[in-house]
Amino acid sequence: MEGVNTMKNIISFILSAALIACAVDCLAVDFSIQTGPEYDWWKSDENERGYQFRMPLRIDAQHKSFSAFLVTAYAYSSYHESRENDPSLGDLTDSKMGFSYIGPDTLPFDFLVGLDMNLPTGKTDLDDDDLDIIMDADLISIRSYGEGFNVNPSIVIAKEWGKWAAGIGAGYTWRGEYDYSSDIRNYDPGDIVNITGEINYSLSDDWRARVFGQYANYCKEEADDSYDYKEGDLYIAGVGLNYIQERWDIGTTLRGVFRGDEELHAFFTQDRDTYGDEWIVDLSGRIMLTDETRLVSQLEYLHMDENGYASSSPYYVGERDKICLLAGIMRQLSQDFEVGFKVKGLLMDDDKGLYHPDDDRSYKGFSATASLTKKF
Repeated sequence: MEGVNTMKNIISFILSAALIACAVDCLAVDFSIQTGPEYDWWKSDENERGYQFRMPLRIDAQHKSFSAFLVTAYAYSSYHESRENDPSLGDLTDSKMGFSYIGPDTLPFDFLVGLDMNLPTGKTDLDDDDLDIIMDADLISIRSYGEGFNVNPSIVIAKEWGKWAAGIGAGYTWRGEYDYSSDIRNYDPGDIVNITGEINYSLSDDWRARVFGQYANYCKEEADDSYDYKEGDLYIAGVGLNYIQERWDIGTTLRGVFRGDEELHAFFTQDRDTYGDEWIVDLSGRIMLTDETRLVSQLEYLHMDENGYASSSPYYVGERDKICLLAGIMRQLSQDFEVGFKVKGLLMDDDKGLYHPDDDRSYKGFSATASLTKKF
């Protein structure tokens, strides 16, 4: 059965790539290919450590007002917790495919319609060792290798007048069933309704300000008629400010992430806030050293409040503080070929919680990515 699933994954990926390649050949569209190795590493003060290596591949194509993309990756993850046998997993991840169309200029507003899909080319039906390598999303880039077949139609409408610009978008994601693990079969992750909005204002020729928000409603998750769970509604609100010059720019953003109470019906019923509120502030910059070379940087701080459970509860998750610093260089080697390299360091402090209920944790880590982009 594993060989059959692997073959289905390979065929699905090849057919998807062939679809875009055919469009490129038949319509003579512009397209680009991007790839390059990526690496995450982290370690805790309790000698836990993990790493993840990735080799992503992204193909973008554009023909007039139409565009398409396909992205997938191979990932290898390993986790060490003072055991004789350290769990690891190397496999393809799910592939993402998307299509979009930008409306004509004759309309009094701009609009974009899109259709994104998740193709189940990645690893599901995880065994116990596979589950052990699911690490914190604040420590590694890819936490889930695979899920079901998902379809996400969306629409965005925007309007610009004078110093103002505003846009609103809406989408609906149908998420298909899959076997999450050997114990969780026929897992239905539930659909998602998503609404976003943003308002921009030009304070001057150099200064730009914006406010933005997002709302998401999650349908009920179910598995094997013995478990159902509904994640609380998601609310994101933020403000941003940018200073833009011809050869450099700098910007800052402050955003809050808030979640409603979850509903869990398994062996018992509970209605609590599993996630604490989050506050994220970042400062980013870009400098054009030459017409071909630019430097990029970002400093980000995250604070997460404790969740809604009592500190004596096994579901309690305490506060989290995390700081990241990123620096990178991008070099245009020719009109159609660009290379880049970025490094990021992180420090994170966790109060005791669900994954380490007996004591606090401190983490340190770094990431390194190299990218090559070729346009045709």
